[in-house]
Amino acid sequence: MGIGKTCLGISLIVEPPNPSGLGLLTHFAPLHCWAGVWILAGVATFTSAWLPFTRDRWGFVIASVPPTLWAFAYGWAGLVGDYARGMWVFVWYMTSHCGVIWCASRVPPEQDRRPV
Repeated sequence: MGIGKTCLGISLIVEPPNPSGLGLLTHFAPLHCWAGVWILAGVATFTSAWLPFTRDRWGFVIASVPPTLWAFAYGWAGLVGDYARGMWVFVWYMTSHCGVIWCASRVPPEQDRRPV
């Protein structure tokens, strides 16, 4: 997960997308600043992946921050009529991105299954 977030953040710097639907975010900071949030979250998520089970919980929390922010920005844009696809993109982020992170956070480590 961390590598993907880092790559997304870098891509936002290399070639910024059309900011349609992201007005709530760009009101507070330009897209290259939000790219930094994705990159930092990616590095923190990747780093926490190497921690023992339960100690990695903050990695899952941090991994959820950027997609949750973007989901709510798109959802808000959809509600106020600034971006017709906004609510659909909100649902996509919350289920396909955040939902996967939250489900993965609940999976216990594989047990040692060596024969005794």
